Amino acid sequence: MRQNFTQIKFELSKTDDPEKYIKKVKSKSMRHSQIYNSENFGSPIAIASHSFKMSFKALEMLIRKKI
Repeated sequence: MRQNFTQIKFELSKTDDPEKYIKKVKSKSMRHSQIYNSENFGSPIAIASHSFKMSFKALEMLIRKKI
């Protein structure tokens, strides 16, 4: 049996008011995901490079350039 695992990397963005972002989410599952991220990683905002169809390195460089 062959198994393929894809590694997904996330960029977390810190915010002063995480509740502001959590309240805006309409999907119950996404809200729970943001609450989990906020409690465990300190931020509800996580950006996955695969959702933009770019490499994690390119996403990281883009975010750092905008900061």
